[in-house]
Amino acid sequence: MGVLYGVWWSTTMSIIHFYMASISAVSYSISEAMTGLNSAIQKILPEKYEEGTALEENRDEDVFRTLKRVEDAYEELCDCCFTLNEVFGFSNVLSGSHNSLQLWVSFYALTVVAASCESIHNTARDLYRCLALLNSELQRGDKSLELQVLARDVLQAVRVRQPRLSACGLFDLRMTLVTAFLSLTATYSIILLQFTNFL
Repeated sequence: MGVLYGVWWSTTMSIIHFYMASISAVSYSISEAMTGLNSAIQKILPEKYEEGTALEENRDEDVFRTLKRVEDAYEELCDCCFTLNEVFGFSNVLSGSHNSLQLWVSFYALTVVAASCESIHNTARDLYRCLALLNSELQRGDKSLELQVLARDVLQAVRVRQPRLSACGLFDLRMTLVTAFLSLTATYSIILLQFTNFL
C-alpha cells in the first residue's frame, strides 16, 4: 500500500508541476508577444531632438498599418488569455495539499505562475502607456483624421480589454496572490496554534 501511495504522490506532483510549468511558459510567450507590440509602437513614435523638435516625420500609411497590426495582435493575445482560462481553468491552483513537501512544491509552482501572469499585466500596462504617448503625438501633429481616430480606437481597445489570467474565474493570478497566500497561511497557523494550546 505504501508503494502505491508513493507512486500516486510522485505522479500527482509531476502532473501538477508540468501543468504549472506549461501555464508559465504560455504566459511568458504572451508577455513576450506584448513586448514585441510595445517595441513596434515605439518604432513609429517620432524621434526628438533635445529641444523637443521632431527629427523626422513618419509616413501616415506606415503608422496606420502598424496600428492595425497592433490592434489585431492585441485582440488575438487577449483571446489567447481567455482560451487559456477556459481550457485549463487553473483548477490545480485550488487543489488541496496532502503533506508539507507537496505544499511547498505547490507554493513554488504557484509563485512561478503568478510571476509569469504578472509579466503579462506589466507588459499590457507598458503597451497602453506607449499607445497613449503615440496618441498624444498624433493628436498634436497634423496627421490625417483617419489615423487619429484609429490611434484613439486602438488605445480605447487596450484600455477596455486587459488580458488577465484567473483561477477558475475566482481571483486573478498575480504576484499579490503570493503575499495573500502567505498571509492566509500565517493567520490560520496562528489560529490553529491557539486552539491546540486552548484544548
